[in-house]
Amino acid sequence: MGVTSVPTAVEKLASRGSDTSSKARHVDRLAGLATEHLLAEMKLATIAESFVQAGWAGTNLAIAVRMTKDARGARLRYVLATADGLSVLPAGIKMPAGVELLGQEASLQFFWEQAGNRHAGQKLAAFAQQNPADGQLVYLVTNDTRNTATLSGDFGATESVQTDAERKRLAETGRILPAELTRSELLPPRIPPQQAAEFVDEFGKTWGLGRIDNVVQSAKIRLWAARWDRHRSADPKYPALLATYLYCEARDALNRGDALEAAYSIDTALAIEPQRATTRL
Repeated sequence: MGVTSVPTAVEKLASRGSDTSSKARHVDRLAGLATEHLLAEMKLATIAESFVQAGWAGTNLAIAVRMTKDARGARLRYVLATADGLSVLPAGIKMPAGVELLGQEASLQFFWEQAGNRHAGQKLAAFAQQNPADGQLVYLVTNDTRNTATLSGDFGATESVQTDAERKRLAETGRILPAELTRSELLPPRIPPQQAAEFVDEFGKTWGLGRIDNVVQSAKIRLWAARWDRHRSADPKYPALLATYLYCEARDALNRGDALEAAYSIDTALAIEPQRATTRL
């Protein structure tokens, strides 16, 4: 079996806007891309807009296109990484179909090495380098316009950068994908919604979070402030900050009567082992 073909509808979307010199001037970098690589650009643009709508504007995102070979043959996978955690999706986010999360497959060791790294593309490149059996990295694109250095020297991959102007042109030419999936539909939580409150309470006790200010906004700001990169070393409190944010998010969802969202938040949080987060808040 050959590489999974990109749906005809997507090919039609990808071809829009390239028939005039005016439009071409705005999408020069995109014009020569293979269809499957352009699809990654479209997914990234869609997700970036969803993050804006969810109140997380400015979050660094990256998508890797990985070639995987298994019993079904060769296929392409589109894997998302975010600045927060490995691939944290905030409550209220809407996602396009056909996207996987880096956090789904990364080991706990990888999480402890990379969680909170502002450079989302570096996480994807590092994972591909450390896990060659999980597929070949064939394309990598980020919205991180502040980091212009490629990754080719460190991780054997070159990182493309999608600018705000390119994202705007993709939208203007109808090449933004439908974002209709909630995060729970994209990746259903393992915790049944009817047990979400029980798991949230237990998580709070384990982490000693019952005494904190359970306000999502303040927890989010602290989490953002702890993002790190090559110019700033990782905060040893980062895992505790992420656990606190996810706990507050789950509590907020329960208060709104949304047990499914609470289940997603606390399911994500359970991957953070408190015994390894030696520095508490």
